[in-house]
Amino acid sequence: MEIALESLTKSYDTVAAVRGVTLTVHTGELLTLLGPSGCGKTTILRLIAGLERPDAGHVRFDGKIVDDLPPEERGVGLVFQNYALFPHLTVAQNIAYGLRIRRRRRPWWQRPLAKREPGGSRLPMTEGEPGASQLPVTGREPGVNRLPVAEQVRQLLELVGLPGYERRWPSELSAGQQQRVAIARALAPRPRALLLDEPLSALDARLRDRLRLEIRHLQQQLRLTMVYVTHDQTEALSMSDRVAVLRDGRVEQVGTPAQIYEQPKNRFVATFVGDANLIPVEATGLGSRLADVRQDQAHEGAVYVVRPERLRLVAVESSAAGGSTAAATGEGETSGISNPGVGAADAGVRVTPDRPLLRGQVLASEFLGSSTRLHVRWQDRELVVQLTASAPVAEGTYVWLTFDPWSSVRLPAG
Repeated sequence: MEIALESLTKSYDTVAAVRGVTLTVHTGELLTLLGPSGCGKTTILRLIAGLERPDAGHVRFDGKIVDDLPPEERGVGLVFQNYALFPHLTVAQNIAYGLRIRRRRRPWWQRPLAKREPGGSRLPMTEGEPGASQLPVTGREPGVNRLPVAEQVRQLLELVGLPGYERRWPSELSAGQQQRVAIARALAPRPRALLLDEPLSALDARLRDRLRLEIRHLQQQLRLTMVYVTHDQTEALSMSDRVAVLRDGRVEQVGTPAQIYEQPKNRFVATFVGDANLIPVEATGLGSRLADVRQDQAHEGAVYVVRPERLRLVAVESSAAGGSTAAATGEGETSGISNPGVGAADAGVRVTPDRPLLRGQVLASEFLGSSTRLHVRWQDRELVVQLTASAPVAEGTYVWLTFDPWSSVRLPAG
């Protein structure tokens, strides 16, 4: 199912939570709404689910406006952050709850789908065709499951990796298992889309990593349209087909995870999605040189966006006198720049034919196992450097850094 948001607006009293959001979630796509607390991502999810009504704009499912449809008629499953399992019901009873209370008259999304032959007659759409349900439980009629409830529950538990858990109580489950049950319950009514509101935020880091992969695998296996809300950049980048970055109720940028990370459109996206060093163009000494080449942006006030792994350590000063040696970490290409020299030390920058050299002092060094993270004071700002080698660099040491300005994103002033 395709979900389209058209100029969606929602306010609570005088607070504008969503401001003219236009966004499309394609059929079978996992789109993540990413942003800080209070940016409107959960409100958008509630508008899609029908738990809130927009002040302006529309929500469309496959082109049909659904603003007047109640939540139970929309055909979407919703997974909450706190699982929302009934403590007095077993796992099987929690999952079967949605199956037992469904109306006898099936909602519009569960009625038999049809296709038209060239001659004009209509035939039922078969399982597996675009638009037909992809859940692994099937009945005689497309879009409806005639299997016994207990069998449906068993299949759903197998789908989420919890076979044999039917008789357990929620209090007997781990947090990860409870979240799997919540997902199975959301899938039980055979929704056309699944909405997840920060489902992993209450879990520990290792469990988050595992469930993140499982949710992505489940979405791909079912070819289910999914909208995922999170403030965690790692979750958004690792499991999404596309990411929509939000701030103050507006969409700042929509794109693939690689586009969001490598080609941020503004400073907010650059600094919110991953770590970013914003290096002024003028401070590198390359401003006038690049202005002749890049006529689209004036260099005054412009910055380079340099990710920590793209900022390279090329030399470590060996003495207080300013002498330097080639970096022992193996991070940089030191040919021709392994001895930057004392003359450039006061300014903190030296320009080679194709790139700048930045001199800074190490404030902190973090050993992360497979890598080392340096915090370096350069001029009036702190730069973060990610080294793949684990050789330590002592705090207080002066180092020389470089980056490739020609392959770096360059953002204008403002």
